Amino acid sequence: QSGVQGHLRLAAASLDGLTQRMRALDPAATLARGFSVVQNLSSGQVVTGVSQAAPGDPLSITVADGAILATVGGNGDKPREREARKKSRPQERKQLMERLL
Repeated sequence: QSGVQGHLRLAAASLDGLTQRMRALDPAATLARGFSVVQNLSSGQVVTGVSQAAPGDPLSITVADGAILATVGGNGDKPREREARKKSRPQERKQLMERLL
């Protein structure tokens, strides 16, 4: 009888662990933590990179309590131009701080 009880306790703990893991991986729980899923409505694909969306493409952004319709904006930068601008931002911030002080 004690062997069966021990086995049942072990099975219950295992089930509890699996339940917790399923809750953590639940897409709704991920959205509730502040994440979103962006879908390009033109292609029907989930957007995982900037190359999958071009200026003017319609998007659906799914969040915890619904979806937001949006359109890709931007100034048409090519990826290299965008990277160059990102790299220059620390210098721009430094110049701005110098002007403010």
